[in-house]
Amino acid sequence: MDVRQASKSHGFRRAAVAMAVCASATAAVLVPAVLTPAAEEAAPSAVSPPGRTASKPVRPARTPGAGLGPYYRQRIHWTPCAGTLHVQGTDTYRRRFECGTVTVPLDYGHPGSGEIRLAVNRMRTTGPGRRLGSLLLNFGGPGEPVVAVLPDMAGFFPGPAASYDLVGVDPRGTGGSSPVVCGPGVAMTVNIAEPPAQVAADQRAKNATCGTHSGKLLPWVGTPDAARDMDVVRAALGEQKLNYMGFSYGTTLGANYAHQFPARVGRFVLDSVVDPTHDPEQEALAQTASEQAVLDDFLADCAARGADCPLGGTGQSAADELTALYQDAKAQGGAGEFIQAIRNGLYSEASWPAIRQALAQLEQGDTTGIARLAGGGGASGLPAAVAPHRSAPADGPGRYDDPGGADDPGRPAGSDRSGRSGPADRNRSGPVRSDPDPDAVQAGVSMRAIACRDTAARYDADAFTRALPAFLKASPLFGEANATGLLSCAGWPVAGDDTSRQVRAAQAPPMLLVATTDDPATPYDGAAHMARALGNGSTVLTLRGSGHGAYVTPSACVHRNVDAFLLHGVLPAKGTTCS
Repeated sequence: MDVRQASKSHGFRRAAVAMAVCASATAAVLVPAVLTPAAEEAAPSAVSPPGRTASKPVRPARTPGAGLGPYYRQRIHWTPCAGTLHVQGTDTYRRRFECGTVTVPLDYGHPGSGEIRLAVNRMRTTGPGRRLGSLLLNFGGPGEPVVAVLPDMAGFFPGPAASYDLVGVDPRGTGGSSPVVCGPGVAMTVNIAEPPAQVAADQRAKNATCGTHSGKLLPWVGTPDAARDMDVVRAALGEQKLNYMGFSYGTTLGANYAHQFPARVGRFVLDSVVDPTHDPEQEALAQTASEQAVLDDFLADCAARGADCPLGGTGQSAADELTALYQDAKAQGGAGEFIQAIRNGLYSEASWPAIRQALAQLEQGDTTGIARLAGGGGASGLPAAVAPHRSAPADGPGRYDDPGGADDPGRPAGSDRSGRSGPADRNRSGPVRSDPDPDAVQAGVSMRAIACRDTAARYDADAFTRALPAFLKASPLFGEANATGLLSCAGWPVAGDDTSRQVRAAQAPPMLLVATTDDPATPYDGAAHMARALGNGSTVLTLRGSGHGAYVTPSACVHRNVDAFLLHGVLPAKGTTCS
């Protein structure tokens, strides 16, 4: 279907602490490149990749590596890609896309040590009028591919598409860009019924498999290196400056690019902004509170509907009944799927009727609605390829998409493949189980790898025990799962660092930051914190409402202001608010 018909929902993901699922036995491939001449040398970088000894703490190098000129002089060989894309994009956009590759060094400090070939695609500007260049898009994650999703998402951007080529890039370690793999049969899920020490031990054992299968790649999949890749892509596109629109985790990626390459920043829009001032625990806790606030709004709305609400006639009775349903699901090993279904439904008010319907079905022992919501499909008619949380949520502490951490957390299917469902007390049944979508599995693996590379924090069972009361206070429903997610990087095979949170870009031109007041995934205050951290006079545009991703809502006010900036360079007045 044309995604413009589904503009009340979207596919942007923001991973705070969710658990990943690993699949695929294919190792990440580092390929040689044939580089064609062009005219540009590498721009210097303020943040360099980690040292080659991945087991030690990582410090930025003082100078960028030499020998990057050939990468900056390459050009992309575009070919039609409609026959190779597996997404169900509409013919209106699908047939317009071209595909190509861009080659980048594995290690920017040592360009001769290996290469990665990035998957890219583009839709040429539809016109009429003057072409403004290329607009790079990133829909969040981390771990979500862009190339496979952009043909479905193109319909959300008719204004920009009239003047820009829309360009997608799968960040390194994801999709078609040397994806991280962790071996066959490894489901990196977490059972919240286990003691925290056992959860941590399980994660250490599972994480070790990622080192076995992708150990050479893991040190180089963090956000700073992905941002450096974006600059090589910019040059390969023949652009002097990068124009960019990033959602959710994509705001972290864009801000990190601006920090490293402030002189190359063109028009940047960051929508649903991740807070760069938070450490993983702070970010996960803030997201937990935001999820609960939107859940409270849903419960009050449901109760006000009287007989149409399957949870009861008051906000408190609705909350109590929802808790009872959750406990039933938890008793049957389906807590993660239940939580993910509710979380996905809260991403947009347009999905609230789907939550009510799924809960009414669950009261009758029918789990299909919950399973559909947990997989991201059926909430609002959006194509499955871009529905909220279509991929299995990855884990990794804080600052990313989808907090999780429950048993079987929020993937389209649970790790328990027995297919059991059977009634629980009060004649309820647990979520339906089936084999996971391989694409969802891959996105989850990639998300964990990037999330763990992007933080130096490694939480243990004691840290979980200390943090749990605050998480439960923030949300009785989401708190335990989100706190458990802090354990997901235990024993990760390579060290991480916090350079992805370095976003100061005082020499970059002002950006447009867009934030929704009741965003369950990226709390509203994150935009103001990002604007201050950037230090370049960026403007925050506020959308009063509920949901994640302001530009993909029907708000004409948001569209008008964002398009005015992208097309004409005009920022809204400070304090502008849309409804």
